[in-house]
Amino acid sequence: MPDQNQRAFFHDYRRPCIYMITITTQNRLPLLGKVVGSPYAPKRTKDAPRVRLSDLGEVISKTLAHLSWKYPQISTPAWQIMPDHIHFLVYVKQELPFHFSSIVYNFIDESNQIYQSEPFNGQIDLFNRGYNDRILSGKNQLQAMIDYIHDNPRRFLLRKQNSDFFRVQNIEWRGEALQAVGNVNLLRHPWRLQVRVSRRNSEIQLHQLTEQFMSAAKAGAVLVSPFVSPGECLVKEKALESGFPLVMILDNGFPPFFKPYGRLFDFCALGKLLLVSMFPYSSSRITPTKQRFEQMNLLAYRLVLND
Repeated sequence: MPDQNQRAFFHDYRRPCIYMITITTQNRLPLLGKVVGSPYAPKRTKDAPRVRLSDLGEVISKTLAHLSWKYPQISTPAWQIMPDHIHFLVYVKQELPFHFSSIVYNFIDESNQIYQSEPFNGQIDLFNRGYNDRILSGKNQLQAMIDYIHDNPRRFLLRKQNSDFFRVQNIEWRGEALQAVGNVNLLRHPWRLQVRVSRRNSEIQLHQLTEQFMSAAKAGAVLVSPFVSPGECLVKEKALESGFPLVMILDNGFPPFFKPYGRLFDFCALGKLLLVSMFPYSSSRITPTKQRFEQMNLLAYRLVLND
């Protein structure tokens, strides 16, 4: 997750756009409710994961719902209030006469005033002043983001049940300091296989290599790679579809409150994923370089070596 105060300085925050906003409570206090249910229960059943809002959470939910009344240029098509944070989508339908951040800060200020007044009488602000905005751009990104927002309670319960797989760990491998998230035991698996597929491979060669890697994974190998080239990405996708474990080398470290995204989250909860980085975390955009990719491939090679 990007830094809470980071803005996309290249973006015009007045024009029509869709944003996913994340704001967090002060000190991540779970003031807004409690997550209940089972992460394995089907949707729309009595045990399905959900948030039981506190009295404060109910009031904040109504305040969020009223945003589109106060600002007719926007709508809020989806949101999820969690105990210590909120995700919500904002669709800016018309050009704004002010910077978009004014809407978010107005909501934060109003929520803080509610918390500090009766009957809650909070002694501090409810929400941090900083927030994260994610700008939606791709065709299928909107539905994926709505699904992500609504899936938060289930993800919370899975993370709670498998907390060791979701914390950032400092590990050492052959004298090199690394950071990792996921199942570190995958590095102790007796058969670790590096996936490296050149962009110069023909379609026939790519098909043959993919089949070889899938056969090895089916036989028990743990696939290790940065998964950068199109061929490596194809191998990763097929491995995810088949449920095969992966060790992925990342080109950046891990920010506070990092969580794997999409299918990788579920793989992490199942102990089938390890994310590894040799680089310190940077909130700035990482520029891909040949040297960086070579370092990542070299780390993948070292991770598959047995003593």
